[in-house]
Amino acid sequence: MEFIPNHAPAVVLGFLGTCLLLAAAGLMMLYGWLAKRSRRAWQALGAAIVVGGFYVTLLVGAAVTSDERTLAPGEWKYFCEIDCHLAYTVTEVRTAKTLGPPEKQISTEGVFYVVTVKTWFDERTISTRRPRDLTLRPDPRLVAVVDGYGNSYAPMEVRGAPLSQPLLPGQSYTTEFVFDLPADRPNFRLLLTTAVPVNWFLIGHEGSFFHKKVFFALGPTSTTVD
Repeated sequence: MEFIPNHAPAVVLGFLGTCLLLAAAGLMMLYGWLAKRSRRAWQALGAAIVVGGFYVTLLVGAAVTSDERTLAPGEWKYFCEIDCHLAYTVTEVRTAKTLGPPEKQISTEGVFYVVTVKTWFDERTISTRRPRDLTLRPDPRLVAVVDGYGNSYAPMEVRGAPLSQPLLPGQSYTTEFVFDLPADRPNFRLLLTTAVPVNWFLIGHEGSFFHKKVFFALGPTSTTVD
């Protein structure tokens, strides 16, 4: 199974169109005040309020009616800048009380979670006109573990390929995230989401204000998926 955001191109075009309309209204207001045509300026202000208010209503409405989801290891979560090319999945979850070789071993009062995430450029999502040697660099990502109480934990160590590493169509790589987590907290889940501020303002985007998140489940024991 997989999670793919809905209507990503339309969402981006709607945001850009709204920005253009607000910019045009701003220019009309400025012209109205400079030309001493206050009526035109007020009309432009009213149009901007209507357009902005309508967009904010859709943004908040889509967020508060969204559903939280938890994907099992092996299920894919797609990210859409405009087209949905990049997919992520949890391929392995390991737990331990100690890490490292005997001479440099570290221990914890809680539990170490070592989570392996696979990043894949799904070649099925590109046009046949797109050059196959053109790489795609992922946007910045936010990675954290969230427990059943809503507490968030950042990784203490990142191993392997960075999530910002470019990919060619069909390529993939894995990244390990090491977390030091309390042993008495329930329902650990991995949150891997966007860290681009513009996504705060995209209707229906996981990164928008008040929108529910899509998590990956983290089992309490080692789980491996091909």
